[in-house]
Amino acid sequence: LPPPPSSPPQPAIGQPCSVGLLIIGDEILNGMVHDVNTYAAALSLKSVSVPLEKVLIVGDDEGEIVDSIIRLSQHVDYIVTSGGVGPTHDDVTMKAVAKALSSP
Repeated sequence: LPPPPSSPPQPAIGQPCSVGLLIIGDEILNGMVHDVNTYAAALSLKSVSVPLEKVLIVGDDEGEIVDSIIRLSQHVDYIVTSGGVGPTHDDVTMKAVAKALSSP
């Protein structure tokens, strides 16, 4: 099936693509946890010649996550999320991703 109309065109196999990284978690923003995932992702992507175009960091807020995914989707081919998925009440990432992608 073709991607939804709101999705950017996907690059053909073997063609250059771009990646955006969405780091999620209040613990990153309040300094309780050091973000090492941006560095690791940048190195990994660079090793396969895929540019990391944008990085956004947001708290555990469903609306912010939805808005960030939508914003990133307008600028990059692929979005990688890190954090925000776990057993605590503030982990709303999966619900927010579904909402941003118009999935139930």
